Amino acid sequence: MTSSFKNVILLASACFIFGNSLEAIDIPGFGGGGGANRNVFITMSKSPNLIIDQIAQQNFPNRETKLAALRNGLLSHSINTQSPILKFLGTQAIPIQYDSIWISNQIYLKGVNSRLLSTISSLYPSDIASISDETFSFINYAYDEEPYNATVKQSNSYTWGLNKIQAPEAWSLPGGNNGAGIVVGSIDTGVLRTHEALVGNYVGEYGWFDPTKLKTSTPTDVNGHGTHTVGETCFQHYFDRPQ
Repeated sequence: MTSSFKNVILLASACFIFGNSLEAIDIPGFGGGGGANRNVFITMSKSPNLIIDQIAQQNFPNRETKLAALRNGLLSHSINTQSPILKFLGTQAIPIQYDSIWISNQIYLKGVNSRLLSTISSLYPSDIASISDETFSFINYAYDEEPYNATVKQSNSYTWGLNKIQAPEAWSLPGGNNGAGIVVGSIDTGVLRTHEALVGNYVGEYGWFDPTKLKTSTPTDVNGHGTHTVGETCFQHYFDRPQ
């Protein structure tokens, strides 16, 4: 799911986590015959960690330049390693739906059968680390959410935790450090939009997306974990809390 709080964007996958099982290429059912159509991930043998390690060893003038170099490096790495397979997919009589995932150097194939997968694994054995089915993992609900009308509590003092990490001192330093204008994104179990620490900090329009079957239109949390983590990064509980 995805939501936004005044200076916050919350991306939350409330009920499902999308993943792959990373099984071996020769798992049963991937060879011989057409088989039922399936959605799979092809993980390339050349890990993106190669690029990440190279970037980590270099010096950059600032964080923005470093992130740009990392992004460009990973993108170039995926293009170079995935191109043979992507070209092969482009030659098929029936168009193949796929997505190139450059950040993890994977290819996501939608609705393919075992015959095609067996052909790919036999043509490019050294290029592929694994082929695995798309899987869905359910999160156990910690509680049944019951929305409530929250009231923001005001206080003249910070809790001991904020004082312990010297957060007020950091907020008062010259040049900012108070989070004003910062938009924060989160991918988690969701967010309780009425929580007293977050109710006044929601971005609003285009600030929430729920990819699950629930398709909720406003921030919702059926587990509680997402509300906890977002509350740590984006709370606006006290009257003198920076924006």
